[in-house]
Amino acid sequence: MATNRAGDTDSPDHAACVLDGDRPLVPSAPTAPAVVSPTALVLTFVGDGSPSDGVQIQKLPSPSVDRGDMLQLIGAFGVHIVQCQILPDVERKGSSGCIAKLAGVEHAQRLIDMMHGRELNAILASLGAGAQQAPAPAPPR
Repeated sequence: MATNRAGDTDSPDHAACVLDGDRPLVPSAPTAPAVVSPTALVLTFVGDGSPSDGVQIQKLPSPSVDRGDMLQLIGAFGVHIVQCQILPDVERKGSSGCIAKLAGVEHAQRLIDMMHGRELNAILASLGAGAQQAPAPAPPR
């Protein structure tokens, strides 16, 4: 383990230190936060955020999306869907959502890794020419 010249390995800057030749260890430049579009999808594990088989998808089109289209979209990533519940934008805040129970934690993590932080239209474009539109709005009840 590297230490700074004073031998202090417990300082807050220690984890971000780099050796620069014969000079003392110095903090590295802070990493800029990733720029995420305000319309990018947000995927999280359901509940307290601990890994689980449940995933919540936020920032879907408003007022709602078609359940069949969501099942097709989620399934395109090779995950097995056990349940899917659409969360319509009843308060007209600008986006709807979905809660999906998947076949296991591995499936949930794969879906999060593949969709979180990406624009829905970019995801659809990457899936192929047959899926160039966002999931259709659900028919009115």
